[in-house]
Amino acid sequence: DNIQFFSSSVTVTPPANYSFENWTSAYTEVPSSWHSTNELLSGVGIENANQTTDAYTGNYAVELSTILSGSDTIGAVLSKGVIDYFAAIPIGSVPYAGSPTMFNGFYKYSPANGAQSGIQVEFFEAGNTIGNIWEPFTAQSNFTEFNTPISLIGTPDSVLISTYSGQNPGSVLILDDLSFSGGNVGLDEFATMTTNIYPNPANEKVMIKTQGVYNYEIMSLSGCSISNGSN
Repeated sequence: DNIQFFSSSVTVTPPANYSFENWTSAYTEVPSSWHSTNELLSGVGIENANQTTDAYTGNYAVELSTILSGSDTIGAVLSKGVIDYFAAIPIGSVPYAGSPTMFNGFYKYSPANGAQSGIQVEFFEAGNTIGNIWEPFTAQSNFTEFNTPISLIGTPDSVLISTYSGQNPGSVLILDDLSFSGGNVGLDEFATMTTNIYPNPANEKVMIKTQGVYNYEIMSLSGCSISNGSN
């Protein structure tokens, strides 16, 4: 409080608002339940995570832009957890109890000068990572769907989701309709199917012996559907 300058015990011109009596409200807009760099930049009148009507479905999507402010390059960050650049882990996780098998969404990306972008999803159980995926984004002028398989080694209690517009000014990323799919089929439920799969590991053929009627889908490690049908 009351910060002033003195010269030979005589008060000289103080800095503006030296007694902190004047206050200005800083306002920014972010997608509900999400966090972005806007929360950090709004105090200086800058926003680079914005609402856009260029949406895949519905009325709005989120547009992340890498901007140049003076000589500083500022990339937009969007995350499900709180962003704290002074923390050891700057992007926090949020509670999440599902066990999905796929991560889906739609994006457009205009990278400037070879900029790179993508979206990361990391699942935790009791503070330990039990699943981690990274979906890179390539230059796309039209909405492009991504379907990324998820492999978990436990039951999540929280998740971290974050994405970044890219390292070069002029890069623009638009995201819409992010979702988890698959879902919560654990070993206990699978065991009730009375299914035997052999040999394991397999080379060219695998045999599936089961009772009852079930749908199946065979997917590659990259998430592409190879075959599907019913037994």
